[in-house]
Amino acid sequence: MELTAGMWVLLLNDMRWAHYEETAPVACAETKEELEQFVKDETVELYKTDNQGRMPPTPPSVKAEMSLVSGEVAVTDIDLGDVHGSNAKWAKTFRHGGPLEWYNKPYDDNYVQYFPPEPPPPPEIPHIRDLRPSGTVVSPMHPELTV
Repeated sequence: MELTAGMWVLLLNDMRWAHYEETAPVACAETKEELEQFVKDETVELYKTDNQGRMPPTPPSVKAEMSLVSGEVAVTDIDLGDVHGSNAKWAKTFRHGGPLEWYNKPYDDNYVQYFPPEPPPPPEIPHIRDLRPSGTVVSPMHPELTV
């Protein structure tokens, strides 16, 4: 099913992402209750797995620049690398092999959000030349008013 306006969206964060604290759309449904039930059905007792599906560890690195004028060296970037590495254990709360396995359990009640339908089009606003055909301006919002 494709997300369309007027649907509910399940927002979770993938523990494998570099920005694992950010949420992203995972699934959608016509009602909030459908998504809440889906999350409930996929939730299992906490378990741990090895580093399946994770990139191999990367070593720390430091980048520095040297000033040609003063000769001083300044550190410009420090990358601590992937500290989890291949020995990491991942605590999971969703069914192994399920569609939510690699997602963290939601921390609050905002994990299901409404994707509103398109806003209604603005009211028709007449062009100024249509408002002054005879020298009288009529308010489009209040036709009883004239200037």
